[in-house]
Amino acid sequence: MKERLLKVRKEQKRRQPAFKRLDSNKRNRLAIAWRRMRGLHSKVRHMRRGALKRPEPGFGAPRLVRGLSPTGLEIVRVTNPEVVSQLDPKTQGALLSGMGLRKKVAAVMAALERKVTILNLKNPDTFLAEVRERFAKKKEAKKTVKKEKTSIEAVVQKEAKEAPLTPEEKALQDQKERDKVLTHKE
Repeated sequence: MKERLLKVRKEQKRRQPAFKRLDSNKRNRLAIAWRRMRGLHSKVRHMRRGALKRPEPGFGAPRLVRGLSPTGLEIVRVTNPEVVSQLDPKTQGALLSGMGLRKKVAAVMAALERKVTILNLKNPDTFLAEVRERFAKKKEAKKTVKKEKTSIEAVVQKEAKEAPLTPEEKALQDQKERDKVLTHKE
């Protein structure tokens, strides 16, 4: 019965007019989203023939499938990986949102283990592969930056050891150290 109602809903939505705000095509400052007409002489408010259609209860989806995903699953918002373990794979689908990439990867892996459908990811396996690749590149970049830093520091220290300080430079360095201790300046 649910499958039949999903087909009915799909057909209804196909025939349903686009409920656009009046004059949204004429003015950029007006959003396309529907707003009820309040004008005294508004043709839309008076439901005149040829005017825009208004959203009414008759355009709604059948009650049993209202709010379900196109596949007929109840949409559950998942904000952390622990929520995935509470979902029923047969009747509920996960909508991953409101978390960072690391938690999202953990949630996807948990969903794949429990065979829960992820509604906002077309192919979870390719997503995981791309993320692993991105993490590996980031790690490599960090390693190269760290190597560069250490090599620069080593060169600077080597140069400092090789060149002996003159008495004036030594006096300046001692003065800077005293200032650091007394005034916490650098």
